[in-house]
Amino acid sequence: MVEGDTSETSSRSRGGSDALADYFDTLRTEQRSMEEYGGVTVLDTTADIEVLSSAASGSQILGELHVTRTVAELPEGELWEEVLPVTLEIGSDGALDVLSVGVQDSVVSESETVASSSVPAVSGIDVPATYEPDLHVAVAAKLSKTKAINYAKKWWNGRNKVYPTRYTNDCTNFVSQVMHQGGWTTVSGIYTSNKAWWYNGIPNGSYTWGGAENFYRFAVHESKRASALKNVADLWLGDILQYEKKGESKIKHRMVVTNWINKVPYLTYHTTDTLNKPFTAMKSMDVTWYASHT
Repeated sequence: MVEGDTSETSSRSRGGSDALADYFDTLRTEQRSMEEYGGVTVLDTTADIEVLSSAASGSQILGELHVTRTVAELPEGELWEEVLPVTLEIGSDGALDVLSVGVQDSVVSESETVASSSVPAVSGIDVPATYEPDLHVAVAAKLSKTKAINYAKKWWNGRNKVYPTRYTNDCTNFVSQVMHQGGWTTVSGIYTSNKAWWYNGIPNGSYTWGGAENFYRFAVHESKRASALKNVADLWLGDILQYEKKGESKIKHRMVVTNWINKVPYLTYHTTDTLNKPFTAMKSMDVTWYASHT
């Protein structure tokens, strides 16, 4: 169970800073969500902060909060992990104050996108008795789910220099890499076109490579390499989940399914870097979900 005890971290929050307290409230919310929907057993949680730069007393420095959870249902050797950026300050006594913790709720789209229209949203997580993927849609490029998932698990907390690395928010760029490594071929065309899909050019890549909504339009509507699912529960290994925040008109974030256990999809993504996060931990988010079968 996630206890949210700040003593588990290698630093402490002082001087009126509520950054860690707010983050541990997030962990408790995720735990309550998982308990409500079932299927996931978190055995223990650890959190450590790594300092990425040095600074004199009183100066702000950057670090990473690495949260690791052991989940009973995951395959042996696999964990649920998250790495979040943190801003730190060195006190006069040499102790670290945590000034801020980056969380997924602040994510914005990675590149310019077109306005949303006629993008079908999915419903909740009413779990079907069996999973039957929609295979009648013509797929322009065959995807090896094994290769795609292996790539996602290898690079969940890394940046492959073969691909664009200049995105401040990297989630769609990462999923594009996963699909490319799984067998999707690039498509030439003007960078603003939703019919094109390519990387490493001028500019950084096509809008569809790094923009969440543009990717959806390319994958589902233009190339038909993916098909829209009616329900989050219909997701399967190698499929894609994204969401749109309430009151907004564009898809903002993209994740890939790297495990599927007890009818729960486990999601891996960048920004923030995350491996094997169960959907039940985020189901309570006030967003509209969009699921795609690849």
